[in-house]
Amino acid sequence: MTIDAPTDTEKATRKPETHASSVRSLQRGLKILRLISRNAGIKAGEIAEQVGLARPTVYRLIETLEEEGYIVRSSSDNRFRVTQEARSLGIGYDAVNSISQAAGPVLIELSHRFIWPFDLSVCVGTEMQIQESTHPRSPLSIDRGVIRRHLPMLHTAAGRCYLSCCTESERARLIADISRNGSEEERYLLSSNWLDKLIAETRAQGFAMRFNEQYNSHTSSIAVPIFSDSELVGAIAVIWITKAMTLAEGIEQFYETMSDAARKITARDQSLRSGG
Repeated sequence: MTIDAPTDTEKATRKPETHASSVRSLQRGLKILRLISRNAGIKAGEIAEQVGLARPTVYRLIETLEEEGYIVRSSSDNRFRVTQEARSLGIGYDAVNSISQAAGPVLIELSHRFIWPFDLSVCVGTEMQIQESTHPRSPLSIDRGVIRRHLPMLHTAAGRCYLSCCTESERARLIADISRNGSEEERYLLSSNWLDKLIAETRAQGFAMRFNEQYNSHTSSIAVPIFSDSELVGAIAVIWITKAMTLAEGIEQFYETMSDAARKITARDQSLRSGG
């Protein structure tokens, strides 16, 4: 969000900021920073509504926080997140914020090369939640409002990828929770040998897939895992119209590039965490 620079006349007529107004601006800025830290991405208009300030005031404070390096704008949809720098203030910065910040530019690179949309999602509870996406940029997207959307673990390529690549202890927890709270179909899948076959295939080939299935039958997808150091933090998925491409064509077109993108995201994440 770019704010027009004040003119010389405006600078000359601007009243000097008093101590009270400086304190008030600081309080408002910290309030906005705390709000952003509690959200996995939030837009300026939403911030203005939640803190009860005029949008021009919020825009000015956001611009300052961004210039100082405490927040960063998402490459997908202009949502703001806290950065590693916010940790110096004791304000929340976690793996989701870090990997989302690292993934944004890489997903944009993918959108320049491919017209089909890509998503970055992370595990939240027993579901995957989309954090970054090129859906808003893709001319072939049929659903642009996907940020923060929750996806079922067992029926999506991203969820299957995560479940297959996570640690045994996390997988056991996810399976127990899905068995306890999931749908009848999900419980059936977990009780059959489907899951063991899924995990073995995903680990062997390096990606999970969903093709020509009942869930979102008009689209298909493959997904690759994303790591922060050696810790699994999410997955990148590409989505295409099922009738437009076979699974073999999708794998041939996307897999190697997505694997390279995953490595770039991990490298960028490590750089961000080290302050690079």
